[in-house]
Amino acid sequence: MTGVTLRSMGSIHLADLARTCDHHGYEHLPYPFMPETISRRDGHNTDESPPFSDRFDRGDPRIVREWMEAYARADIWVECRVIHSYADTLDTRILAFRAGTKGFFATQQPNTDTVEVFELSPYELGAAVASSVGLTKSGSHPRIVIPKYVNYFREPANDTEAGDGEFSVLRPVRSTRAGANVTVVSNAEVTALAIVQSHCEPARGWGIDWDKKFVPWVHVRDDGDYIYTADFSHAAPLTEKDLSDRIDRLIAHDVAVLRERLGSY
Repeated sequence: MTGVTLRSMGSIHLADLARTCDHHGYEHLPYPFMPETISRRDGHNTDESPPFSDRFDRGDPRIVREWMEAYARADIWVECRVIHSYADTLDTRILAFRAGTKGFFATQQPNTDTVEVFELSPYELGAAVASSVGLTKSGSHPRIVIPKYVNYFREPANDTEAGDGEFSVLRPVRSTRAGANVTVVSNAEVTALAIVQSHCEPARGWGIDWDKKFVPWVHVRDDGDYIYTADFSHAAPLTEKDLSDRIDRLIAHDVAVLRERLGSY
């Protein structure tokens, strides 16, 4: 990862994480993690992972407990999900958070129900996420508009109703007109859509908190990456540093909220 030092803690199986979440009183896995190895035919988990007791000697439960305890006491969480249009490309799922003087970074491995977890500086959450989402190159057009995302990002009434493991992460968001000198990109050319969000309080549910700020970006086939402006009027060419800076601004806003709360006591 560019300029970010990660110290591996090990791996966590989602089955173990789910048990630990239940023990801590959570009703769901931390967003955006979810099982990938679910049969579309009957909805049963097809992953033949070793029993929890068999993994105990390998130290997995220690890693799960340490990571989960840090997650529970964190004061900043950064969640990111990249949805790909190709059926054979699974979502990128990343969660980073700050707990005390430590930072933590976790990413779900493709085609598995395993999450790789790391420690890092608590000041590098934005940079770590930005360097892990698979950016390619900046788009070639100064400003683009995608008809599907003009005026509205859409969200189903209830994400959890999607029984095949596929979730939409978008909902209506008002936007202004982009104006002149804007390139219109067809919906079919968008091969990936991503959203990142920061929180300074525990998540209210599994998914994006639509009442808070978030940053979306897209990848356009045979072109490059674009990030949406704050008013969603259009998207502009995206670099890794651009994304890192936007995430850092989300985090800075939440840090300011925390400081204001502390000052009110």
